[in-house]
Order: sequence, then structure tokens, then C-alpha cells
Amino acid sequence: MHTNEEDGFSRNKVSNELPDLNLNSKKDEDKAPAGHYDIHTLVCGISSTSDPKNMEGDILDVASLSSFSEDGPQELNIHLRSIKHEMKILITHFVSLKKISQFLVGIFGMSEIEDDTINNLLSKTLDEVKEFIFDFDDLEYSVTLVENTTSEVKKIEECQKVVKLKENLLSKLLGCYANIATIFQTISQKQSSNQMSKAQKDQDILQKQLQESEKKRQSQEAIIKDLENKLSILQGKVNTLESYKSTLEDEKKELESQLSLTQFEMQQYMSEIQMAAEYISEIHKGKFPEIEAIKENAQAEKTALKKALKIKKQRIEKSEQLLEKLGKELKDKEKMLLDIATQRDKLKLHLTVANNSIIEGKNQAEEMKHQNLKLQNELSEKENELKRQLQEMSLSVIEKTAQLNDSLQVKEKLEKSLAVMENDLEVSKNEIKSLRSKYADANILSQNCDNLKTLEDVRQLTSLLQSTQEYLKNIKSSPTHFKMGGGDAEVIENRSDMLSQNLLEAIEEVKEHLIDLKNQCSSFTKKDDRNPELETKLKEFQEKFVACSKEKDALMIEVEEMKNSRLHNPSGQQNDNMYFPENDFSVKTLQVELRLKNEENWRLKQREKDLVHQLEEVKEKLQKKEIENVRLFSLEEELITRKNEIHLLERKKEEESERLLNRIKDLQKTLDETTTEYERLKHYVQDIRSSYLNVFGSSS
Repeated sequence: MHTNEEDGFSRNKVSNELPDLNLNSKKDEDKAPAGHYDIHTLVCGISSTSDPKNMEGDILDVASLSSFSEDGPQELNIHLRSIKHEMKILITHFVSLKKISQFLVGIFGMSEIEDDTINNLLSKTLDEVKEFIFDFDDLEYSVTLVENTTSEVKKIEECQKVVKLKENLLSKLLGCYANIATIFQTISQKQSSNQMSKAQKDQDILQKQLQESEKKRQSQEAIIKDLENKLSILQGKVNTLESYKSTLEDEKKELESQLSLTQFEMQQYMSEIQMAAEYISEIHKGKFPEIEAIKENAQAEKTALKKALKIKKQRIEKSEQLLEKLGKELKDKEKMLLDIATQRDKLKLHLTVANNSIIEGKNQAEEMKHQNLKLQNELSEKENELKRQLQEMSLSVIEKTAQLNDSLQVKEKLEKSLAVMENDLEVSKNEIKSLRSKYADANILSQNCDNLKTLEDVRQLTSLLQSTQEYLKNIKSSPTHFKMGGGDAEVIENRSDMLSQNLLEAIEEVKEHLIDLKNQCSSFTKKDDRNPELETKLKEFQEKFVACSKEKDALMIEVEEMKNSRLHNPSGQQNDNMYFPENDFSVKTLQVELRLKNEENWRLKQREKDLVHQLEEVKEKLQKKEIENVRLFSLEEELITRKNEIHLLERKKEEESERLLNRIKDLQKTLDETTTEYERLKHYVQDIRSSYLNVFGSSS
């Protein structure tokens, strides 16, 4: 307990129990190891300074002691004690934080790590560590104030300030730890990324090395295969050469044996000749003239034998030279034969491949021909169908145009006749109006009831004429519709028959009414002869009736013509007042059929285009096949030429072998001749010897 006299109250010195908090002190500085620091060393340094379990427990204790109640002074004292305990814990954490920060500063000073985030976090932690001493002094001062105050209200306020300061220190401490954790995390991420990049680079390098080694291995395998092939070829050549060498050695041995035999025989002959010469010398000492003659003869024979031996040796040397030449020629021929055999094998392989490709090409060509024939048949069928449809369409169009022209002509005629009828009807109307005005008097109507009937008949006639006029106008105004083909022809024909029947019935009714009117007028003229104007009017009306009857006949003829034309031309007439939905339905069906026909034509055109495209593709394929066939023919020709060359070489080989055999036979003959000559000389020497023995033996 330490009292401050200037302030006038006592102050607890908690700092006496604490270690030195100076950042520049050399006691707390840890010697940073030289070289590179990794995360393992950093974590070991942290664990050596402070135990994380104890740190977590201290933080939990601080969090539990951060709140207090306002019940009494005893609780305040308890809270003050707990705060003092927490201050001790904060001091221990501060020491560990200071060591960690110094450790990090040493690491980053020794290692060349440059990162803005790490530097900023380190600077923040160092600043907070420096500020921690001053904040802790403020907290200590506020605790002493709480202990020295007497009023409870001020104590509570000061306690709240102490709690706030403690919480600020705690939050700063936790922030420092969070910064340190982020520093270690960033360092670990950087190191892991560097290690990953290095590993990736090493992997790429190893991959490249693997690929290069694989390529080298493949190239070496190819070289080894080539060398094996060459070795096999050389082995075959060596085997053939060895066989030829063995044959030549056998022949050489035979010749050497023959030469040794001849030399042995020559030595025997020489020994015999020497013996004969000695014998002759002895005889010469005896000075016999016969012996000298024999000696001379023997000398001459000896020289002849030497010459013969020299010639024989020369012949043998020549035969050996010829044998060597023949051996060389045989080796060359064997090489040529081996090359020819390899070329023949290659040509056989090419021939097999070419034959297979020819067979495949023929099969494909047959398939293409079959497909082409199918396509041509389909095209011909489609073309025939299209031509037939086009002909039908053209014929139907021609018929429809003719029918249209006929119907237009008929319509014009009907319009003319209708115009005439309208004029006549208007005239008759005017006359009927005049008659109505004349016979409108009530007295005449009351006197003559028959006249009233006639007037009613005239009215009916006028109404009928008006209805027929309207009906004809409707017929005139109604457009003609033609059907392109066969579905509703009977319905339209029935309608035309109905219209013609209606017209005929209307005309018949008009005729009957006119006849009745005529009869009434005649009776009226009989009763009333006093009216000459009426008679004249009736005559005119009769004339008009005759004209109407003639027009009726003309209309009947025209109707019959229309019937006949409609029998050949299935067309329909539509009335504006009388609406026929069936005719509209038929028109719609015709339009739908036209659209369908157009769509079918378009599809057929598209199909035709596709078929043309397929034909072009087939032609291109056929051209390619033809080119391949030409190439195959050229290969076959080359094969034939190569076969001919091989045949010629075989013939040459046979000729050379025959020539060599003949040469060997000639040499054998010469050897036989030399042996015969040798035997002959031997017999001759034996005869001479026997003669010498006989002569000198008898003399002795």
C-alpha cells in the first residue's frame, strides 16, 4: 500500500508485482533465430509464452466479472477484488502479447516478407501494445479513486468507468490477438500458395520431363525395332554367306586335297626321275651311246613334264581365281536376291492391301450403284408423278379457263337479256300504273266487280314482275364460283337446276297471269266497247305479252344451254340475299386443297433438291472411287512390271547358275584331262623304267 501525498489519498501499487513493461528493455526481447521462420516455429514461440487453455479461462473469467449489481458496498468490494484479479490477468496477457509482437518483428526483420496487410496489422498491434501501458495506468488510477471515495454514488460511477476501461482494454487485447491470428493465417496462406506454386512448377517440369522421356523412349523403341529388323536382315545375309562360305571351303578342301595328291605324285615322279637320272649317269659313265640317247630322251621328257606341271599349276591358279570371282559374284547375287526378296515381300503386302481396298471399293461401288439405281428409280417415279400432276393441273386450269370464259359469255348474255327484261318490265309497270290510274274510279269499281278482280290480278302480276325483277337482279349480281375438282359438283349442279326451275316457274306464272289478264281484258272489251283507248292499250299489252313469251322462250333456251354447260362445267352461283353456307364450305375446302397442293409441290421441290444434292454427293463419291480404281490399276500395272522384273532376275539367276555349273563342269573336265595325262605319263615312265630294267638287267 502506497500513499500519494500530493493527491491526498492512498494508491495501491499493483505495478510492483508486475514485470518490466518497457518495450525497449532488453530483458523481454527474445533472440530471433537467423534464417527463415515458418509457421511451426511461430506457433511454438506462442505456446512457450502462454498456454492457450489458460488464456481462454482468463478471458472467460474477465467476461464473467465484467458486470456487477448495485446492491451494497460488500458487492462493490468483491467486484473491486475481481477487477484487480482481472488486471493481473490482463498484465500476463500483455506480457505474452508483447513477446509475440517482438517475436513477429524479429521474424519479419530477418526474413524478407513484404506484405501491406501484414505490415499494417503489425503496426496496429505494436501501437496498441504501446498504448496498453497508458490505458492500464488509467484503469489503476480509477481503481484507486473507487477505493478512496466515500460516497456510494461516486463509487458506483467510478466502478462503471472502471468496467468500461477494463472492457476497452479487453477488446483491444482481443483485437491484437485477432490481428496476430490474421497475420499467421496470411503467412500460412502465402507459404501454402508459394509451396503450391512451387509444387505446380515442379509438377509441370516433371510432366515435361516425363513427356520428353516418353518421346525418347518411343524414339528409342522405334530405333531398336529398326535395328532389330536390320539385324534380322543382316543375320539372314550372314547365314547365306556362311552357307556359301562353307560350300566354297569344301570345294577348296577338295581342290587342296587334289593338289596335295598331285604334288605327292609329282614328288614320286621326281624321285623316280632322279633315280633314272642316276642310273643314266652310271650308264653314261659306261659310255654307251644308246644310254646317252635314252638320257637325252629322258631329259626332253623331263623338260616336257616340267612344262606340263607349270601349265597345270597355272591352270589350277586360274581355276582358284575363277572360283574367287565366282564366290564374289555369288555374294553379290545373293545380296541382290535378298533385296529382291524384301521388295517382293513389300510388294506382296502392298498387293494384299491393294486387293483388300479394291474389294472394299468394289463393294462400296456396288452399294453406291444400288443406291444410285434406287434413287434414280425414286426420282423417275417422282418426276413421272410430278409430270402427271402438272399435266392434270394444266388440263384442269385449261378446262377452268374455258369454263370461265363460257360462263362469262353466258353471264353477259344473261345480263343483256335481263336488261331487256327490266326495260320491258318497267314499261309494263308504267302501263299498269296508267291502267290503275284509269280504273281507280270508285263508281266503275262498284259497277263492275270483274274489273276489280282484273285490277287485283294486275296488281298480283306487277308484284310477280317485281319479284322476278329482283330475283333476276340477284342472279345478275351474284358472282360465279368454280370448283377446281370433284367434291361438290353434284350440289352445285342441283343448285343450278333449282335456280333454273325457279326461273321457269316464275316465267310460267307470269305467262298464266298474262293469259288471265288477256282473257279478262277481252271480256272487259266485250262488256265495255265504249273505251277505244283501253282496246289499244290491250293490243299493245298483247304485243308485249307476245314479246315476253318470246323472251321467255329465249330464256328457256339459255337456261338449257346453262344446264348443258354446267353438266360439263361443275360451277355454282351464289346469291347475296339467299346465303348458301355449303358453297362457302366448298370454297374453303378448295382453298385448303390448294394450300395442301402448294405445300406438296414445295415438299416435292425440296425433295427434288435433296435428291439432286444426294446425286451430286453420289457422283463425287463415284469420282473418288474412279480415282481410287485408276490408282489401283496403276498399282496393279506396277505390280505386274515388278513381277516381270522379278521373273527376269530369276531367269538371269538361273542363267548365271547354269553358266557357273557349266564352268565347274569344264573345270572338272580339265581336271580329268590332267589326271589322265598324269596317269599316261606315269604309265609312260613305268614303261621306260621297265624298258630300262629289261635292257640293263639283261646286260647285267
